Amino acid sequence: MANIEKYENLVLGSGGAGKFIAWTMTGAGRRTAMVERWLLGGACPNVACLPSKNIVYSAKVVSLARRGAEFGLKTESLSVDMKSVQRRKRLMVEGLHQMHVDHTVASGAELIMGNARFVAPRTVEIDVNSGGTRTICGDRIFLDLGSRAAVPEVPGLAEAKPMTHVEVLDLERLPEHLIVMGGGYVGLELSQAMRRLGSQVTVIEAGPQLAGHEDPDIGGALHDLFNDEGIEVLLATEVSRVEGRSGSRVQVHAKDGRGQRIVEGTDLFGSDGPQAKHRRNRSRGDRRATRLTRLYQSQRTAANHQRKHLGDGRLRGQSTVHPRRVRRLSHRSRQPEWRESNDQEPADPVLHVHRSRTGASWTK
Repeated sequence: MANIEKYENLVLGSGGAGKFIAWTMTGAGRRTAMVERWLLGGACPNVACLPSKNIVYSAKVVSLARRGAEFGLKTESLSVDMKSVQRRKRLMVEGLHQMHVDHTVASGAELIMGNARFVAPRTVEIDVNSGGTRTICGDRIFLDLGSRAAVPEVPGLAEAKPMTHVEVLDLERLPEHLIVMGGGYVGLELSQAMRRLGSQVTVIEAGPQLAGHEDPDIGGALHDLFNDEGIEVLLATEVSRVEGRSGSRVQVHAKDGRGQRIVEGTDLFGSDGPQAKHRRNRSRGDRRATRLTRLYQSQRTAANHQRKHLGDGRLRGQSTVHPRRVRRLSHRSRQPEWRESNDQEPADPVLHVHRSRTGASWTK
């Protein structure tokens, strides 16, 4: 292949791990390129963590305003303008985007906006968003491919075009009746926010409690809270099929301990947690090209919804990957240990790095 550009480090994805790897490696004097196909900074500042908190805070203000009489506040009328709610969120996202641009420029890392695919070991071809292609070879390649929202496999659900958290967080209208399939963290957070903004909300959970990963008393407290806020909660309810189209009219056919029932609404939110992108996006050619090469992988875990990516620089005040050291998981002890690596031979061909709410874990 002609015109192959060579870098010491090539980072695919600019999410929580990728951006800090690129910034840190460049700061250590290593020539580094970072490729991002769409949203600089990844999901968290653009379509997930921070935008959701922005919407949640707006919903909290509305909730407090509706309770104004408790605090001596007199309001003749109260209405919600979702376009203004979205305007506030988008201003925040624009500021975060510019912050990431500034940090990347200041670090010296080369940012390439485009879509990369492996064409040979440690070599990718990039379709640059602004036009043209580039071929880059990296001594080390870091995969920060992130995740996408997973939609449950239910007959008729895909045809109903349910919203994921991305679409819910970008609504400029208020759903009349939002049906949320799944009582996990994301579903609960957005259910309460949309209810406080004025929607009627029904949550359908197949398990015996909300937030199934938590202790039963936590699930019970959340159930009581949702009842207080006027959110309908259906537990131990299995969805068999879906009819209609989200945004217009939908019917969710379900079964609980009392038999069959139909839940009708206007909008549908399928909340089934994250799914690692790389598991579907890697073609057979990609697998051949990346096999037995010097790859590092940092990802969100799709199997455990409590875990989150590591690499945002906040754990112990430092970045995840040190330019000279790689953290490796011992097969026997299952405890992390430090192992020195040199420029030519990394400690492990693939490094999976995760962070949980209570600590960190490393898996091969």
